[in-house]
Amino acid sequence: MAGPRQRSWTNHQRRFLLLLTGKAPVAWGNPPPCAGTVDIAGFGLAALVPSGWQAPEGAAPVKVHGTQVIPHMNGRAYFANGCSSGSYNPADYLAFNLPGKTMRYTTDLSGSTCGCNAALYLTSMHHSTHAGECSDYYCDANSVCGQSCAEIDLQEANQFAWHSTLHTSTDSSGLGAGYGGGGKGWSGPRSWMADQYGPYSECIDTTMPFDVAVSFPADASCQLTSLKVVLSQAGRYCPVSLEIKGYSGMAELTEALRRGMTPTVSYWGSDDLGWMDGLGADQKGPCSFDAPKACAEVVRFHNFSIHEIENSPCVKKLTDQPPADVVQQGRLFSKVATAAGCFIVGAIVTYAVLIAVPFTRQLGGLQPPVGPHNTAISTMTSTKVQPISDRNGDLKRAQLSSGGLLAMCGVQV
Repeated sequence: MAGPRQRSWTNHQRRFLLLLTGKAPVAWGNPPPCAGTVDIAGFGLAALVPSGWQAPEGAAPVKVHGTQVIPHMNGRAYFANGCSSGSYNPADYLAFNLPGKTMRYTTDLSGSTCGCNAALYLTSMHHSTHAGECSDYYCDANSVCGQSCAEIDLQEANQFAWHSTLHTSTDSSGLGAGYGGGGKGWSGPRSWMADQYGPYSECIDTTMPFDVAVSFPADASCQLTSLKVVLSQAGRYCPVSLEIKGYSGMAELTEALRRGMTPTVSYWGSDDLGWMDGLGADQKGPCSFDAPKACAEVVRFHNFSIHEIENSPCVKKLTDQPPADVVQQGRLFSKVATAAGCFIVGAIVTYAVLIAVPFTRQLGGLQPPVGPHNTAISTMTSTKVQPISDRNGDLKRAQLSSGGLLAMCGVQV
């Protein structure tokens, strides 16, 4: 086992290599593990990369269980096509071009009371060039980690409130729709009311899972025209919906989507979430106060899919990135190929030493060492007898040479 100094030096080497490769280390202790992969129908497997914003204490977990993504309280994770535990690389984050497409998923918000925020949203993390204060290249419209970028909130919600919002990189408030929120002098969106959405409500009973469809309608030039959201639930026949259009930042969001935006999940609580679930000036919002300590430990997202909108004039490829399983297979093949190549080189060196050294001795180029204990051997020049100990030495030297090459390739021998 390595001592403290050895471990410290290994960590320093690791951080230096991460910086050289454009990856950002996130914690000085044990790195948070990769969460796993989840299937997105219409794309393939996506890896979940956990946030490092709580480092060095460690990030709150976002777990994957079968088809479910499960953020724990204060957890955040990014959809990617690869994950390297302990480092963050924006090139890994998925970059989805969604105009002309619909993204569907199922969410379970049971236990997320007033003061909780279960969010699924898109940001331009794939193109982020600075690791930021959170060390993971996170960016959003509110510069939470010191980096701003375009943001599209598919949902910010709990059992009582729902918001979907469009933000340019400089518009922290954005333009939203849904239900809930407000203050003394203003009211939040009222696309539907509490009798349609909430615990045991008529249309969406938020004590149980329900389905979400987020569409990105676009014109023939693939310019985003609006954001449409439909909530529905099995066994209930009154889906609720919203549409956000006429936003002044549509051109910027269209460009951000064209370049590709990264899906992100998070779950957090606050006693100051009145903007999302407060009563509002009309007193028709759902929550008179927020109690984040009452929030359930987890929320759930699953059944992800992305498909083209039927008869959409905008038809573009979702992304040029391969799914996570393809990336993983490529990395595994690369490791196997590297190990095989190094093994072959090591074998060649081993046999070269075993053949070349005795041949050189036969030509008189190498002689056994002369000393008081092997004088007799040194005088036997006509027979060129090689001591057994020297043959063993040749083999050891050959093994050291080949082993060194294998070690350089990261293969233990």
